[in-house]
Amino acid sequence: MDIEHFYDGNPKRRSSREYTFGSDWTDEGGTRWEVNWVEDTGELYAMREPREPLEMDPFGDSRVPSMPADVVTVEILGNLGDLEAVESALDGWSRAQGEASSLDWVRSRIAMDHPPASEGSPDPAPDSLPGAG
Repeated sequence: MDIEHFYDGNPKRRSSREYTFGSDWTDEGGTRWEVNWVEDTGELYAMREPREPLEMDPFGDSRVPSMPADVVTVEILGNLGDLEAVESALDGWSRAQGEASSLDWVRSRIAMDHPPASEGSPDPAPDSLPGAG
């Protein structure tokens, strides 16, 4: 579904606080995805936003053109309830997102009932995003 259908599908999504768990996830084709969690619904979703080529303006400055909402697609990965559950399920996310087809890592972690604890230092806190709207 596109991003507008996602937000229109549940009014709580638009006003909720969101947390991002990385924006450099890739699928098997190398397309970049961002993974976010919606506080008010408990949903973890991946958002695919195609990269647009840079455009040059008449003054020689480069800019990225805005994209229509229908090319920004969303995949709901699961409902994890609270932030603690998301952080537990995605423990190790900052290291995993740089791998090829890393979005499969997220999908498999969400599908597991009890993800294993990882070794090493904990991940940084996710970046807080303001609610869309």
